[in-house]
Amino acid sequence: MSIEINHVSKYFGDFKALEQIQLSIKKGELIALLGPSGSGKTSLLRIIAGLESASEGSIFFNDQDMTDVDAVSRHVGFVFQHYALFSHMTVADNISYGLRVRSRRVRPSKKEINEKVDELLNLVKLDGLQKRYPSQLSGGQRQRVALARALAVQPEVLLLDEPFGALDAKVRKELRRWLRNLHNQFDVTSIFVTHDQEEAMDVADRIVVMNKGRIEQIGTPDEVYENPNSPFVFDFLGNVNLFKGRVQEGNLTSGTITLRTSGSPKHENKEVVGYIRPHQMELHQSHIEGAFPIKITHIQPVGPIVFIEAEKVNEGELIDIELPKNEFTPLGLKIGDTVYSRPNQVHVFSPEEFSI
Repeated sequence: MSIEINHVSKYFGDFKALEQIQLSIKKGELIALLGPSGSGKTSLLRIIAGLESASEGSIFFNDQDMTDVDAVSRHVGFVFQHYALFSHMTVADNISYGLRVRSRRVRPSKKEINEKVDELLNLVKLDGLQKRYPSQLSGGQRQRVALARALAVQPEVLLLDEPFGALDAKVRKELRRWLRNLHNQFDVTSIFVTHDQEEAMDVADRIVVMNKGRIEQIGTPDEVYENPNSPFVFDFLGNVNLFKGRVQEGNLTSGTITLRTSGSPKHENKEVVGYIRPHQMELHQSHIEGAFPIKITHIQPVGPIVFIEAEKVNEGELIDIELPKNEFTPLGLKIGDTVYSRPNQVHVFSPEEFSI
C-alpha cells in the first residue's frame, strides 16, 4: 500500500510537534523515521495509524483519503517498544487476539485461527511456544510475539515504534536482520521509528531524518550519510570533527591548518565550519601535501577498528580518527607520537545553512 502524507501539522497548544510534513511512501517500502527525542517522529507515526488526528493536512492510503478514518478501519498493524502483550494470555492467545475479537461475520473459524497462529510462530521462529506466557519469554521472543500479533490481522501497513529499544545490543542486531528478511517475505509497507542511527542505516530502504517537527532530509542510508544536506543531519548521523575558518580559492583555512574542501562556489570568501568524519582522516608518519601535525593522546582498538584521539599541534583542539586495524598496525604508533593527518573529504556549511 502506498502512503501520501500531505502538509501534515500537529499542534499541542502553542507547541508545534509537526510542521508541514510532506512525504510519499511507495508500496512495500521499509521507511525509518529517524531523529532525536522530541523531533516528532512518534507523533507522525501515530497520525498515520489513526491513533491521533492531524491539526492540518491529509493522509492518503492508495489514493484513498484516510484523514478522518478511525484506526480500526485503516488495517494497520502496530508494534510498540514495550511489547504491550497481555500477560494473562498465552503466546497463541496474544497472537490470535485481533482475529478473535472480530465480528462474527468476518471472524475466521477456530481451525483457521489455530492454523494462522502456527504459521506465524513458524515465521517468527517461535515454534512450539504456543502455551507459554509472556513472563516465560525473553525480551527478544516477546517482541517477536508482538510482531506476529500485528501481522495476524494481515495489515497493509506495519508501524513500529522503537521496536527494539528495550533490548540489548546483540539481540537488537539479530532482530534487525530478522525484520528485514521478514519485511521482504511479507511484502507489507513498513514504517518504523528509531533514534538509533545504526538501526536505521541497517534496516531501512529510505531514511526520513526529522528534527523539531520537520523533515531535514529524505534518502537512502548511503545518500543521507555520504551527502548530508545540513549540519544537523551530518552531526546526528555520526561523530564529526569540526574545523572553523574561512574559504578562499576552495581551501578552508582554520588557524594554521589549510584543507581542500568539497564545498561549492557559494562558500567562497565566507566564514564556514568544515565537517569531517573520523574515518575520513588519514594518518601519515611524515608530512605530505594537505596534512597537518597531530599528537596522539589515546589509542583504543575495538575489534577490527582502532579509535584514536589526537591533539592538533599548535592548536590544542582534539580530533577523533578511526582506522582499520590492518592499516593502523604497520604504522607502529603509540601515545605521545607526533604524526600527520589529512582528511580525504571535507563538507562545508556556512552560518546561514545552520539556521535552515
